[in-house]
Amino acid sequence: MKSFHFLRMVFIIFFVSFLMSGYAAGGDVIKTPTKASTEAVSVAKADPSAKPVKGKISLREIHFKQMDGKSRVAMTLSGDPQYEVYRISEKTIAIDIKNGFAPKHLQKGMNTSEFDSAINYIDIKNVKNDIRVLLRLREETPYETTKEGNNLFFDIEKPKRVVTRVKPSPPVVVPREAPPTPKVEEAPVGPRKISLDFKDADIRNILRLIAEVEDKNIILADDVTGNITMRLVDVPSDQAFDIILQTRGLGKREITPNIIRVAPIDTFRKEEKAQLEEIKAKEKLEEMMTELITLNYATAKDVVPQVKGVLSERGDVKVDDRTNTLIIRDVPKKFPDVRSMLKELDTKTPQVLIEARIVEASLGFQRELGVSWGFEAHTKQTNHGVTTREYTVGGATATSTPGVTPGSTIGTTLGAATSRVVDLPAIAQGGIAGGAGTAGVIEFLLTSIYGLRQLDIAISAHENKGDVKIISSPKIATVHNKKASIEQGLRIPYRKITPDGAISTEFVEANLKLTVTPLVTRDGNVKLTIEAKKDAADWTRTVDGVPSIDKKEAITEVLVKDNGVVVIAGVYSIEKTEGTEGIPLFSKIPLLGWLFKREAKSDSRKDLLIFISPKIIKDQA
Repeated sequence: MKSFHFLRMVFIIFFVSFLMSGYAAGGDVIKTPTKASTEAVSVAKADPSAKPVKGKISLREIHFKQMDGKSRVAMTLSGDPQYEVYRISEKTIAIDIKNGFAPKHLQKGMNTSEFDSAINYIDIKNVKNDIRVLLRLREETPYETTKEGNNLFFDIEKPKRVVTRVKPSPPVVVPREAPPTPKVEEAPVGPRKISLDFKDADIRNILRLIAEVEDKNIILADDVTGNITMRLVDVPSDQAFDIILQTRGLGKREITPNIIRVAPIDTFRKEEKAQLEEIKAKEKLEEMMTELITLNYATAKDVVPQVKGVLSERGDVKVDDRTNTLIIRDVPKKFPDVRSMLKELDTKTPQVLIEARIVEASLGFQRELGVSWGFEAHTKQTNHGVTTREYTVGGATATSTPGVTPGSTIGTTLGAATSRVVDLPAIAQGGIAGGAGTAGVIEFLLTSIYGLRQLDIAISAHENKGDVKIISSPKIATVHNKKASIEQGLRIPYRKITPDGAISTEFVEANLKLTVTPLVTRDGNVKLTIEAKKDAADWTRTVDGVPSIDKKEAITEVLVKDNGVVVIAGVYSIEKTEGTEGIPLFSKIPLLGWLFKREAKSDSRKDLLIFISPKIIKDQA
């Protein structure tokens, strides 16, 4: 037991002596964190024997320590440090200490990945006249840089999530017949995001820095000079590049995918102008050639303006109308463009057949009911065979007394033998199909040798019903975007008195006309500009024997599918009339009122529909 305690004491003394000898030698020591510690410090001290560089401040110490909620990189220098901090990439931050020098023994990297920190690694090196400290981050985290005298502090927040090490799992034995593991496609890598924070920085150095981030070669013109102040945070490198160029009036040209040339925009404009002048100068020296191009479908004179737009300044084009040929003279390199354009223009024009249906339907109904009646009454008063008084009712107008002999005529038509008491007969307005109409009459004649000598009643009635349908179907075919029309009808003459008193004859058109312009679209539809008209003479309404014109017209634009049908116009009208004519008071007597009145009723309906159907004419095999 005593020997065990003795050996333990010897080991402790030896270990402490080893540590003390390490500090005495001035070497670098990095303390690795243990499970029991939550804070660790990594210290690098300057070598006392290192000689400082004249005119420069030197790095004496650099420390890394864990603090509450953040990690700190502390640097001690021999003088007042001037520095710039910027983000090279999403996970790399650079600290440039101007006019500084780091001794060789301090240029060793510091691995801090074992700590609970956002910093994985610290790299220190001399870049030209500056000290560059690169901080490799575990993830993008906010940071802050402060200066106190000759000390420079860089503080960065701890990561929100703690990365723990996972013990490797035992190997998995995969059976031979197991399906292959599917490959995971990698997401495309976009431009890197950078953060730049500079004040009065040389623009040439900024552009070189961006080129280094994008891993591209850059060529700067001599007149790319000046300083720039900026602050860009998490901006794609290509956008930052374009913004900087635009701010300073610079442009870029990609000579190859990996080489970029930067110069003022005016420089590129001058170069482009010089190139154009050089091209024009070469064109003036080139030999001219002539080519004849015959067109199949397009009209040669119609495409001349388009051809002239492709030719050079020396080029010329002429047209041979007889053969529909273009005579083109220009430099040889222009002819491929001319041929390509004419190939697109000289295409077969589609043809369209347009059919219209103009349907007119009319329905008419008329009914009239009337009555006429009259009577004659005669009364005698005698005394011993001598007539003393005679009464006559009804206003007899006959010149002879009707006979009573069997077989003889009892009376004549109403109004001849007796006067009318009520005269309201039916009046026929028109017969079937517009012909002259006649009312039907039922007449009763009653006579007696006593007081009522004669009673004549005539009941007249008329009913007219008609149904008319008129269908007009004009058709016309035309090519794409060409106006076409078809017309049929008559011209009605009428007389006109001139200002000097002479009589002249003029004509009015009363015809059926269809005017249409089709436009075939790329998706197979047809756009139509339509004017459909049907004028007809109305002989029921005339002035000095000249009929009036019944006009029906529709003007519109529609888009119709091939072989489709569309209604472009429609008019529907209804006209109803009802009337009663009679003797006041008597015409309203129940049951007997019809003896004192005349009734009329009419119903007229008209319907007009115009249909259009286009059809693209296909080539027949």
